[in-house]
Amino acid sequence: MKIGSIKITRIEEYRGPAFMPNDLLPDWSADAVVPHLNWLEPRYLDRETGRLVMSCHSWLVETEHHKILIDTCTGNHKQRPGGAPLFDMLNTPYMDRFASTGVRPEEIDYVLCTHLHADHVGWNTFLSNGRWVPTFPNAKYVMSKTDYEALSPEGGSGSFAAWGSLLYEDSILPVIENRQELLVDGGFQIGDNLFAEDSPGHSPGHLLFALRDNDREGLFVGDIVHHPIQVYYPDWHSAFCFDADQATKTRKGVLERACDRGSVLLPAHFAGRGACCVSHSAKGFACIGLGESSSTISEAIHNQLA
Repeated sequence: MKIGSIKITRIEEYRGPAFMPNDLLPDWSADAVVPHLNWLEPRYLDRETGRLVMSCHSWLVETEHHKILIDTCTGNHKQRPGGAPLFDMLNTPYMDRFASTGVRPEEIDYVLCTHLHADHVGWNTFLSNGRWVPTFPNAKYVMSKTDYEALSPEGGSGSFAAWGSLLYEDSILPVIENRQELLVDGGFQIGDNLFAEDSPGHSPGHLLFALRDNDREGLFVGDIVHHPIQVYYPDWHSAFCFDADQATKTRKGVLERACDRGSVLLPAHFAGRGACCVSHSAKGFACIGLGESSSTISEAIHNQLA
């Protein structure tokens, strides 16, 4: 799809049944979702297993001057026991899918991490001759300074799960040792079109990346919204949120902004086409173009801005 003149490609690591609804969204109510089953099943809710259908993907953004990768999924051969069993020792063809875009790893100028959780930083590095090395050798890795300080051994606040030390060792430290890190807070600009904004709650220093071009806006929201049902029920926070109340406040603010500006939401875990617009409804918010083709999403954006 395109936002203005800027090409955006989704690179998928995994799509399929993942969490049981209440394991991800503790407030999930079977009665509440009945009116939504017509669009939830089967694309976003697996009827057979009862599990939420989710995706784990990156977004490749190609501007006039830069090639930018947003979130790097889980990665292969990484130990994620205990707190993240779904992510443990994966072996997926992610890099083959990356190669199919026609972009080479050495061409990536920036890697943007919305936050430092296991399923957003994994392909920061890969295993080479028994060592973890940066996958994108010429890129600057833009990471939340707040999240980094909460995760790192030097300043760790204990706000990350026990597996955070593994994540740090295999997916963050090699970037630091190679001097490719760029630790930022909200207000930082990346190239001509992308802007980092503070969006705390899911993690202490979660970042939103806003893409703007030709009066169009795309919001790379990471885990501000995990699943499209949260557009309809924004009070339903994730079980993995650092601060659930703040996460809910952030989510509602982003949804309101998307309505007001006609922004397209580009989350990290929506199945379907992975993106949607948002409108006001009688009960709050609703999705536009959910699970449709890229052209339909683009039309929805155009109509919402008109």
